[in-house]
Amino acid sequence: MNTQWTQFLTGLGASFSDDTPQALHFPSTPAEKANQLYPVTHLTSLSVTGPDAATFLQGQLTCDINQIQNNKAGFAAFCNAKGRVISPFLIIREQHGFILILPQSLAEKVIKKLSMYILRSDVQIIDSTEQLCLSGLFIQSQHDDLPALPQTQYDVLSNNGISFVKLPGIHYRFLAIAQPQESITLWQNFITNLDFAPANSGLWHFQDISAGIPWFDEEQSEQYIPQMLNIDKLGGISFNKGCYTGQEIVARTHYLGKNKREMFLAESGQTAMLNSQSTIIVSHTQEKIASILTYQYAQECYRLLIVMPPEHKNNNHLAVCTDRQVFKINIIPFQ
Repeated sequence: MNTQWTQFLTGLGASFSDDTPQALHFPSTPAEKANQLYPVTHLTSLSVTGPDAATFLQGQLTCDINQIQNNKAGFAAFCNAKGRVISPFLIIREQHGFILILPQSLAEKVIKKLSMYILRSDVQIIDSTEQLCLSGLFIQSQHDDLPALPQTQYDVLSNNGISFVKLPGIHYRFLAIAQPQESITLWQNFITNLDFAPANSGLWHFQDISAGIPWFDEEQSEQYIPQMLNIDKLGGISFNKGCYTGQEIVARTHYLGKNKREMFLAESGQTAMLNSQSTIIVSHTQEKIASILTYQYAQECYRLLIVMPPEHKNNNHLAVCTDRQVFKINIIPFQ
């Protein structure tokens, strides 16, 4: 994270978690109905610029890059040759190219693998973590003093050097992308004049999970085809744009209807610690039927994104098996 940005947040009382070094916690929890601001620490950004940027990304990503406009973002996946997702992206077009939002833990890997395909293309891929800060806005109470914000999923509205993206889901949530000073000014204005409360970064991750946004860490990279992560349902796959890396597998799965696993949202009130070795089982048979993509504890429950055969979505005997205990989970709708 940018030093100026980090110093500002710690000046508001935020501190880094011992268990999750990138997670920021504030000393007080905002009221349930408060409008909230979040430092988005589990994600970062890459800038892809140059005369050939659009053509280059069109040949690598699952979306139709021509549908990404200054006022319209989009979701996509970057796959390996076997059609397995290296990383998901939220893509925003800017004046000189594109901003790719992705999990922080995948940035180095993505830069390395994307760079392998540049060849003679006039394209530059830059880690813009130090130049751009990410903030989350969760609005439960609208009022006239709020700035103009986009109203439809993936719409982008830029104002005073800040780009606001309307995120998928049933809630009024926005990702704000800006340079450090503009981000600081945004927070100062929203906290002082608009009665927003700063909130823990983990809660934003919890909300991303609840909305079915498949951000995952390096351990899950190159494990799933895009349809297993519902990237098609997020509008992130074009089936008529032409070739891209992994396209043959992705298209074959679509046209032959052979996608045997999908992503679901699960919830549990247990407080046991999960880890990457935790699995999803049918409790009375001990059969392993699903894997955990990502999870977050907040609001006195766990929310998990799990990948499993769709015939189990109404199974009332699903459970998480950790190294210490087994506890029940329930499949719930995305929010």
